[in-house]
Amino acid sequence: MNLFSALALHSPHAHLVLKGELDAFSAIRLQDRLDEAVSSGCFSFDVDLDAVSFVDAGGLSLLVRLRNSVMPHGGAVSVVAASGRFRKVARIAGLGHAFDLHLLPDDSAAPRLESVG
Repeated sequence: MNLFSALALHSPHAHLVLKGELDAFSAIRLQDRLDEAVSSGCFSFDVDLDAVSFVDAGGLSLLVRLRNSVMPHGGAVSVVAASGRFRKVARIAGLGHAFDLHLLPDDSAAPRLESVG
Protein backbone atom coordinates (compact mmCIF):
# COMPACT_ATOMS: atom_id res chain seq x y z
CA MET A 1 0.00 0.00 0.00
CA ASN A 2 1.23 3.49 -0.78
CA LEU A 3 0.70 6.64 1.21
CA PHE A 4 -2.43 8.74 0.85
CA SER A 5 -2.14 12.29 2.14
CA ALA A 6 -4.54 15.17 2.48
CA LEU A 7 -3.30 18.60 3.49
CA ALA A 8 -5.72 21.42 4.31
CA LEU A 9 -4.20 24.88 4.76
CA HIS A 10 -5.84 27.60 6.81
CA SER A 11 -2.87 29.82 7.61
CA PRO A 12 -1.40 29.78 10.21
CA HIS A 13 -2.94 26.34 10.75
CA ALA A 14 -2.73 23.19 8.66
CA HIS A 15 -4.33 19.79 8.99
CA LEU A 16 -2.48 16.78 7.59
CA VAL A 17 -4.06 13.33 7.26
CA LEU A 18 -1.89 10.37 6.33
CA LYS A 19 -3.07 6.86 5.45
CA GLY A 20 -0.95 3.88 4.51
CA GLU A 21 2.82 3.50 4.56
CA LEU A 22 4.85 6.44 5.83
CA ASP A 23 8.28 5.38 4.67
CA ALA A 24 11.39 7.11 3.36
CA PHE A 25 10.12 7.08 -0.22
CA SER A 26 6.71 8.58 0.58
CA ALA A 27 8.35 11.10 2.92
CA ILE A 28 10.46 12.43 0.05
CA ARG A 29 7.32 12.94 -2.06
CA LEU A 30 5.52 14.72 0.80
CA GLN A 31 8.39 16.96 1.92
CA ASP A 32 7.93 19.61 -0.80
CA ARG A 33 4.22 20.05 0.02
CA LEU A 34 5.02 20.54 3.70
CA ASP A 35 7.85 22.98 2.92
CA GLU A 36 5.43 25.01 0.77
CA ALA A 37 2.86 25.04 3.57
CA VAL A 38 5.43 26.38 6.03
CA SER A 39 6.64 28.94 3.48
CA SER A 40 3.06 30.15 3.05
CA GLY A 41 2.79 30.84 6.79
CA CYS A 42 1.39 27.60 8.23
CA PHE A 43 3.18 27.00 11.51
CA SER A 44 0.65 24.96 13.49
CA PHE A 45 0.06 21.44 12.15
CA ASP A 46 -2.53 18.96 13.38
CA VAL A 47 -1.53 15.54 12.08
CA ASP A 48 -3.86 12.54 11.89
CA LEU A 49 -1.87 9.32 11.69
CA ASP A 50 -4.67 6.99 12.74
CA ALA A 51 -4.59 5.07 9.45
CA VAL A 52 -0.80 4.76 9.15
CA SER A 53 -0.10 1.04 8.74
CA PHE A 54 3.69 1.26 8.51
CA VAL A 55 6.32 3.83 9.48
CA ASP A 56 10.09 3.76 9.22
CA ALA A 57 12.92 6.12 10.14
CA GLY A 58 12.37 8.15 6.97
CA GLY A 59 8.73 8.74 7.88
CA LEU A 60 9.61 9.75 11.43
CA SER A 61 12.32 12.03 10.07
CA LEU A 62 9.75 13.86 7.92
CA LEU A 63 7.69 14.71 11.00
CA VAL A 64 10.76 15.72 13.01
CA ARG A 65 11.90 18.02 10.18
CA LEU A 66 8.43 19.55 10.02
CA ARG A 67 8.46 20.11 13.78
CA ASN A 68 11.93 21.67 13.61
CA SER A 69 10.90 24.00 10.79
CA VAL A 70 7.84 25.43 12.59
CA MET A 71 9.24 25.73 16.12
CA PRO A 72 11.34 28.87 15.41
CA HIS A 73 8.07 30.57 14.38
CA GLY A 74 6.31 29.59 17.59
CA GLY A 75 4.56 26.73 15.83
CA ALA A 76 4.00 23.11 16.71
CA VAL A 77 3.20 19.73 15.23
CA SER A 78 0.42 18.04 17.19
CA VAL A 79 -0.44 14.43 16.52
CA VAL A 80 -4.21 14.34 17.05
CA ALA A 81 -4.62 10.63 16.26
CA ALA A 82 -2.12 7.82 15.76
CA SER A 83 -2.30 4.15 14.88
CA GLY A 84 -0.89 1.59 17.27
CA ARG A 85 1.86 0.89 14.74
CA PHE A 86 2.91 4.55 14.62
CA ARG A 87 2.82 4.83 18.43
CA LYS A 88 5.00 1.78 18.86
CA VAL A 89 7.66 2.89 16.37
CA ALA A 90 7.69 6.47 17.68
CA ARG A 91 8.10 5.26 21.28
CA ILE A 92 10.91 2.88 20.31
CA ALA A 93 12.65 5.78 18.56
CA GLY A 94 12.21 7.94 21.67
CA LEU A 95 9.83 10.37 19.94
CA GLY A 96 6.63 9.71 21.89
CA HIS A 97 6.94 12.92 23.87
CA ALA A 98 8.06 14.95 20.84
CA PHE A 99 4.66 14.30 19.27
CA ASP A 100 2.69 14.32 22.54
CA LEU A 101 1.62 10.72 22.02
CA HIS A 102 1.22 10.38 25.78
CA LEU A 103 -1.73 12.79 25.54
CA LEU A 104 -3.70 10.52 23.18
CA PRO A 105 -6.08 7.88 24.51
CA ASP A 106 -4.37 4.52 24.91
CA ASP A 107 -5.70 1.95 22.43
CA SER A 108 -5.21 -0.83 24.94
CA ALA A 109 -7.68 0.81 27.30
CA ALA A 110 -10.48 0.71 24.72
CA PRO A 111 -13.17 -1.89 25.30
CA ARG A 112 -12.89 -4.93 23.09
CA LEU A 113 -15.78 -6.82 21.55
CA GLU A 114 -15.75 -10.55 21.97
CA SER A 115 -17.83 -13.02 20.05
CA VAL A 116 -20.02 -15.30 22.08
CA GLY A 117 -21.12 -18.62 20.83
